[in-house]
Amino acid sequence: MKVWSAISLFGQRPDLFFFALLVIFLPSQLGLHFWPEWALVAGIRVDYLSPTIYFTDILAILLLISNLKSLNLKPNLKTKICLIFLLAFIVVNTLNAINPSITIYKWLKVLEMAGVALYVFRNKEVVAKFLPRLLPIPLFYTLILALAQFLNSGTVGGVFYLLGERTFRITTPGIALGAIFDETFLRPYASFSHPNVLGGFGLVSYILGSSLGLPLVLISFSEGAWIAGVATVLLRKFLSQIHRQILLSMVLISILLMPIGSMVMQVTHTRLPETISNRLRLSAIAGEAFAKSPLIGVGLGNYIPFIPRSAFQGSQWFLQPAHNIFLLVLAETGAIGLALFCLLLFRVLKNSLVTSAYSLMPAVLAVMLTGMFDHYWLTLQQPMLLFAIVIGILF
Repeated sequence: MKVWSAISLFGQRPDLFFFALLVIFLPSQLGLHFWPEWALVAGIRVDYLSPTIYFTDILAILLLISNLKSLNLKPNLKTKICLIFLLAFIVVNTLNAINPSITIYKWLKVLEMAGVALYVFRNKEVVAKFLPRLLPIPLFYTLILALAQFLNSGTVGGVFYLLGERTFRITTPGIALGAIFDETFLRPYASFSHPNVLGGFGLVSYILGSSLGLPLVLISFSEGAWIAGVATVLLRKFLSQIHRQILLSMVLISILLMPIGSMVMQVTHTRLPETISNRLRLSAIAGEAFAKSPLIGVGLGNYIPFIPRSAFQGSQWFLQPAHNIFLLVLAETGAIGLALFCLLLFRVLKNSLVTSAYSLMPAVLAVMLTGMFDHYWLTLQQPMLLFAIVIGILF
């Protein structure tokens, strides 16, 4: 009866059908990449800059189109003023960008995610009802794929290729490895671009109500996700009282990483682990970008094109975003952009205190904590969509 009831509901509400598909295929990174000249930096193709049509993009667009009539957008005067200010900021940020084409593409991506968040916001009750039932489906096949990669020490292939699984082996140069008792093993990627993304995705999914997210956090061997998970558990009871202080502390710590990174860059040899020193160098580059355009940034999506213009001339590894979401926003959109981003996070945290979704408030904390170590919540398709759903639920 439940199956027929769901089918009947989907027939009456096509938007719910597309939302269900979007959730089921959230881990997918199947997409068609394009390589215009502006997606290259120093002659090198950069995945982060490549305009891509993902399968989940198609589902998101169909979701929004099927729900246009019910959105009933009638902004009040205050909302209209805010939208005009935001539009003016987007225009100025684009005109000031190192590469305006990249910025236009990235703002269109932000618009798509905002549309998904708005849909979830306008349909909170039905989303809250269906999400815990739908999430176990993508998490189950993701866990199966991750375990298979771990045991196989490489790609599984077959049908998983359609989810966007990339081809790799434990011997592939640059592949993420772990070690236990001097035994080296492959950290599973599943259909994500890195095990850290798998870990963060699993952590937030676990908080949203699916226990299958927890084994994904464990098997990812993502230290950032593990630290964020422990911190979320410890802070959960106090989150309603100290959410302002937590957000402010994260922003201040992130800003301090810029001068610390600059000092590390000036040292020829450092005893710091390479993963930490590299992140600090990327933080220093973010500081240089901020110094170049402190109010409006170097253009959304233009952190990577800025790298060759920075004082640090690194290897190809460094053609990637700053591994801190606050610094990345600051570098690309300046102090104004960071203020708007923090205002969004604060609004989400504050609103969740007085809504039925209070139990999901730690999901935002998990995003912020993992975002202190990495950038994927703002740069990669799968976590961006999950982040948009979280914002929609809690806004």
